[in-house]
Amino acid sequence: MIIGIGSQNPVKVAAVEEAVDIVHERLGLYGPVKFHKLDVSSDVGSQPMSDDETRQGACNRASNVLQSDLKPDIGIGLEGGVEQRADGLYSTVWVCVQDQQGRVAQVNGARFRLPDDIAQPIQQGEEMGVVMDRLTGKTNIKHQEGMIGTLTGGAVTRQEEYQNLVQLAYGLYRQQITGE
Repeated sequence: MIIGIGSQNPVKVAAVEEAVDIVHERLGLYGPVKFHKLDVSSDVGSQPMSDDETRQGACNRASNVLQSDLKPDIGIGLEGGVEQRADGLYSTVWVCVQDQQGRVAQVNGARFRLPDDIAQPIQQGEEMGVVMDRLTGKTNIKHQEGMIGTLTGGAVTRQEEYQNLVQLAYGLYRQQITGE
């Protein structure tokens, strides 16, 4: 089985690889799995500004992986974004698992209100990764612990956040295949 990951971000890649391994182990699935990370477009803005745009970005990544020359069996797309709600700007994450037969599983989670010092620059057009690099003094934080890792003092990292959502989406996808 070949699984295409719609990103080359090492955090997203590690989250998918770990999640799939865990699901396979728990379901007693054995056999070789090859992972290929592909730099595909989300076909949405670099900073998705709504829940719908974030979901669409994850699904586009999964679909674009499936349409690549590699032609993997399964495409997995992950997208982080924000959504304006009445009480503030919220983080949102979507995961989409899709196969060549058109079966799809989508999962949304990790919603929480962003602190104002992060929310305001994003609302003014900056990308979250740029904001977080500036606020932490680090470089490329989105490829490391991410915003959630910074806000929780490492109690939850970006990889863990994504891994849990991928486990859920991939588990739901596997259930569609087996019908059990």
